[in-house]
Amino acid sequence: MKKKILYIEDNEMNRLLVRRLLEREGYEIFEAFDGLSGIKKAEELEPDLILMDINLPSMDGLAASTRIKSINKLSDTPIIAITSNAMEGDRERTLAAGCDGYIRKPLEPEDFPNQIKKYLAGAREALSEETQTATLKNYSEKLVENLEHHVRDLENKNAIIERQAKEMQEAYLGIILSFVRAVEEKHKYTAGHSARVRAYSVKIGEELKLEPDELEKLSIGAILHDIGKLVIEISSLKNTGKLTDEEWEEMKKHPEVGYKILKSIAFLSGMINIVHQHHERWDGTGYPQNLKGGQIDFLASIVAVADTFDAMTTTRGYNKVLSPADAFGEILRQSGKYFNPKVVMAFGSVVEQLIEKKEKRDAR
Repeated sequence: MKKKILYIEDNEMNRLLVRRLLEREGYEIFEAFDGLSGIKKAEELEPDLILMDINLPSMDGLAASTRIKSINKLSDTPIIAITSNAMEGDRERTLAAGCDGYIRKPLEPEDFPNQIKKYLAGAREALSEETQTATLKNYSEKLVENLEHHVRDLENKNAIIERQAKEMQEAYLGIILSFVRAVEEKHKYTAGHSARVRAYSVKIGEELKLEPDELEKLSIGAILHDIGKLVIEISSLKNTGKLTDEEWEEMKKHPEVGYKILKSIAFLSGMINIVHQHHERWDGTGYPQNLKGGQIDFLASIVAVADTFDAMTTTRGYNKVLSPADAFGEILRQSGKYFNPKVVMAFGSVVEQLIEKKEKRDAR
């Protein structure tokens, strides 16, 4: 059976040279282009010998050798370091890192196959105990230094990726919000509805002392809660009188439609239940899923109260406009039936603040 040799080298010409020199000697040659892919290929192939370039991208040959030697099934596999531009102490560092031999470039075509044969036969290079100890200390310090460098590099790259992701999310959300405005532009009675629902919802969330990330989800979910109205049959939205049964059934589709619009957008995954469930009722008589009590997403139960309050306190053509106090009175009567009692109690404080502000404005 042919001996398997893995050559980990980023230079294509060097790989070609080694392949030509060793294939004619009857060896089976495999290649990897950097330290990380070399480790993976070594695990897959379990070669008889590994030739390791030291100056590799992403993870250098020293670190890759140390990692390979830490893998149980590869711990006895000979690793031969191959390097150019050799510096003082390179041989010692490669052997301390776990390599079993050291060959300088440029390779000598006449000698190289014999060197490989020698290592495959069991030849190994070693350091004296004193040199090994000193070199290991130096190598460990360099390893930590390199690790810190890579960590800083990754942190910088992650910061860039996070910033780009945030910019993309904001752009995506901006497009979606333009659709919300499009719905409200077509149906004047809903103008400003989503913004007001968001404002009420966030105030309730603050009263409930929600965490900042939950408040952000609540804010975005509230502004998007009626996004499904963008694609449902529009005639019912234009109606300024009482809806017919058929129009009402069409209107009731918008939470499900909104959910389907948004569910494939990963960064909105924490908000889609708000869109889907803001018309569910505490007693299970809501739609579209007939969820009950604690089955309803808590943020959706906040938007349900805010949505109802805004509907009762603004002109819709087919309903009587109520004062904030009267509208809250209606919501309070439905606490524990339609609405989450905890949310209703928090909203009571919000309404008190709204009434107090209005009275101050009227007194001026």
